[in-house]
Amino acid sequence: MFAIVERCQALVDEHFNSDVATPEQLQQLVPIRVLASDGTIKEPTPILPNDTVEEIYALSYEFMDYPEDLASLGLGYYANYLKV
Repeated sequence: MFAIVERCQALVDEHFNSDVATPEQLQQLVPIRVLASDGTIKEPTPILPNDTVEEIYALSYEFMDYPEDLASLGLGYYANYLKV
C-alpha cells in the first residue's frame, strides 16, 4: 500500500510544488465532478495533466481494492494505546 501512495505522491511532485500551494490549489489536484443544483455536472479544471489525473484515479482504485483490512490492522496496533 505504501508503494501505491508513494507513486501517487511522485506523480504530484513531478507536476506540482505542493509545499507552496494554497488549499484551493490542493483541492484541484485531483478534481471531483460535482452535480450542480440545476442538474448539470460541474467539471473543475485540474491543475495536473489529464493523463496524470487518470493515473492517480487508477491508483486510488488499486489502493481501495488492496486486500489488507486496514481497520483491523489499525485497531490491532493501536489497541494498547486506547483508553477503554
